[in-house]
Amino acid sequence: MPIHDWSKVAHGTFHHFHTLWIAHLSEQLNRLLPTDYYAMAEQRMGSGIGDVVTLTVGEDDEAEYSANSNTNTMTATAARIAGIDIIETPPRVARHLILEDPPDPSERARWIVVRTKTDHRVIAIVEIVLPGNKDNRYRLQSFIGKTVQAIRSGIHALLIDLLPPGKLDTSGLHNEFWLALGSSTTEFRPELPLTLASYFARPERPEAFIEPTAVGCDFIPMPLFLEHDRYIEVPLEESYRQAWQGVPAALMPM
Repeated sequence: MPIHDWSKVAHGTFHHFHTLWIAHLSEQLNRLLPTDYYAMAEQRMGSGIGDVVTLTVGEDDEAEYSANSNTNTMTATAARIAGIDIIETPPRVARHLILEDPPDPSERARWIVVRTKTDHRVIAIVEIVLPGNKDNRYRLQSFIGKTVQAIRSGIHALLIDLLPPGKLDTSGLHNEFWLALGSSTTEFRPELPLTLASYFARPERPEAFIEPTAVGCDFIPMPLFLEHDRYIEVPLEESYRQAWQGVPAALMPM
C-alpha cells in the first residue's frame, strides 16, 4: 500500500490513525521478535518519550558488534533464534551515515528504565511522528531532545515521519536529529520529503540508516536494532494497511 498524504487531514484524524498504527505495529513486533524480547505500546520512560513502542529485554547475550573500519558496513553474518531470523547483514536502505564527531562523553545521559519485572531495560523505541511533535519550536525541541537523549543512552530508535518538513524542520526531521547528535546536516531531497530512519545507538559513533520517501511510494522493510548490532526487519506496510482500514472513509486522505 502506498504512503498517503497525511499533511491535508485534521490532526484528530491523524491521531486516530497513529493510535491504530501503534497498536498494530506492536502486535506485529511481538510476532517478529525473539522470545526474550517484547513490545508494548504507550510506555513512558519517566517524564521522557511518549507515543512510542518500547522494547525491553532481560539479560544481555554474548553477541558482539563488529564493523569493517574501511567500509563502515556491518559484518555480513546472520543467525536464527527460536526460529526467527535475526539479521546482521547491512540493512537495504538508500543511505547509511555514521556520526563523525561524537559528543563529549560527559554529555551522554544514561537512561535506564526499571519495569515491574526484574530490571528490564529499554533497548529500542519506535516513534511515529505526530503533527503536534513539530507544530511549534518548544514541542519540536522537546521531541528531538528526548529522543536524542535515548540514542545517546544506548537506546536504538526507529523514526517514522510521514509528515512533510515545515518551517521548523525545513530540511527534514532527520537533519534536526543529526545536528542534535553533534554532526552537520546531510543531504535532503525535496522530491522525497518524508523519512524512515533507523538509529543504531553505538556509544561512540551513532549510525543512521535512512530511507527518504514520499507520498505514493511503497514502504520498504526497515531495520529495528536489538542488542549488539543485531536487528530485525520490520515490514511497516502490513501494520500501516491494518491501521488504514480503521480510519473512517469520509476522513481518509487521498
